[in-house]
Amino acid sequence: MKVKVIEQSASERTIEVVVDAKKVESAFESAFKRNLNQFALPGFRKGKVPKAMAERYITDGALVRDVVNDLVPKAFQQAIKEQKLEPISEPDWDLVQNERGKDLVFKASFTVAPVLSINGYDGLEIEQEKEEITDQHVQDTLQRMAEQHAEFVTLEEDRGIVVGDFAVVDYTSFQNGEEIENGSMTNYMMEMKPENYIDGFVSNLQGAKGGEERTFDISFPEDYNNEELAGETVTFKFKIHDIKVKRVPEIDDDFAQSHSENETIEELRKNIRERLEGQILKRAEGEAVTSIVKQLLEQVAEETIPAQLRQHHAQRTIRMRMYELAERGLSLEQVLQARGLSQDAWIQEMMAAGLFEARLEVLYRSIAQAENVTVDDKELDELIAQEAKNTKMKPKQLRKQMEKNGSISMLEYTLLQEKLHGLLLEKANLKFVPPGSKKESDSKKKTAPKAKKDQQKEPSEKADKSESKATKKTQKATKSKDSGSKKSEDKATTETAGESKAKAPAKKAAKKAKKAAKKKS
Repeated sequence: MKVKVIEQSASERTIEVVVDAKKVESAFESAFKRNLNQFALPGFRKGKVPKAMAERYITDGALVRDVVNDLVPKAFQQAIKEQKLEPISEPDWDLVQNERGKDLVFKASFTVAPVLSINGYDGLEIEQEKEEITDQHVQDTLQRMAEQHAEFVTLEEDRGIVVGDFAVVDYTSFQNGEEIENGSMTNYMMEMKPENYIDGFVSNLQGAKGGEERTFDISFPEDYNNEELAGETVTFKFKIHDIKVKRVPEIDDDFAQSHSENETIEELRKNIRERLEGQILKRAEGEAVTSIVKQLLEQVAEETIPAQLRQHHAQRTIRMRMYELAERGLSLEQVLQARGLSQDAWIQEMMAAGLFEARLEVLYRSIAQAENVTVDDKELDELIAQEAKNTKMKPKQLRKQMEKNGSISMLEYTLLQEKLHGLLLEKANLKFVPPGSKKESDSKKKTAPKAKKDQQKEPSEKADKSESKATKKTQKATKSKDSGSKKSEDKATTETAGESKAKAPAKKAAKKAKKAAKKKS
């Protein structure tokens, strides 16, 4: 098979493919046999007509369509693979020659992502702020670990609730003397911190002892941020079952042995420091990559991006955004109403975000081609095999599914990005500086007019996400968990969420009260 590639423009290609006459003849013979098996004449059963007789009816002209359908798609796929072309549009076909006994010749014209000459990343001067890990960072991490392994023990002292205690309670809420439906909880542990609740909760429960009951009203202020609750009064009836205090373990060798794989507290401190330093380095490198990519992106002008590539990324952006909204339980209508946007304006935002992503892809693939950076099937198979374990699927089955839904190309692109991030860091002249000491001139570098224009077009809700996509995986990997014991620190990060949940009595019951009052009226 012979292939000739004609470059019509930076993004338009035409290939001329010549399929050898011997292969064409073989395709004609195969097509004839298939047709013969289905052919019937009076006096003959289907498929039993003699070949010589059938040839009068099954002519070469009748077989051309089958031959073309057999040869052209396969030849096209082989040709673009050999020439390392990736069409982003459906090809326009031109059948040049299809006579039996001769070579099959066809042309296909299609659009590809342009490959540009990107300069300036070799030796690029980059100053990146990077925090230094101190003994205090390590100590704070250890303290969070200890807090997560604290025990809640029953108060032995004969006293009532004080600020800082944890009270195990039942509570019921009432509106106008009637119990509010779903406005009660049992065996609920409350941390007695005034800042966790509406004014009045902690003060009304202070001094209460185990087994004691208390009833009091909570009035929401008129300027409360939830209009449905503002100005409402709800009666709460509490029963205190138990008072507990938090006992935090000592940070010593026993703690290290019990809650990590270390034998001594000093070993644990060392491992925590190394982990934190690694995380800080990865985060700083990710931010440096973002800075490099932003500067290089100025070389990818808007007008170089084919309409098909813009459309592809815009559609993918919309699909991703809709999926994210569904995951959060939101509808597009709710978001548009909250932002005061029309659907047309939102689509324009998504189109702008799609353009940004298209420019980013052109940048990456242009550098990849110049530096001969590729992703091979072995690398893809390794990742697919890992994911297959998580999904309890066979790797071949998962790969087939990914090829069908197109996600394998996204996986390839992600791996390519990661390789290019490493390459850009290696080639840049990267200098780490303390936080706040970055040269002012670095933040005031001139931006090319096209880049400014694109940044203005990027949607506010998408811009940060789009610009950081170049380093998304790097930065995700570098989010600080501050720990030598992963489980402990993962729990530590949920502490704030737990404190928010502690506000449930006020918010949940008051909301139910509002609904009950509306029903009654």
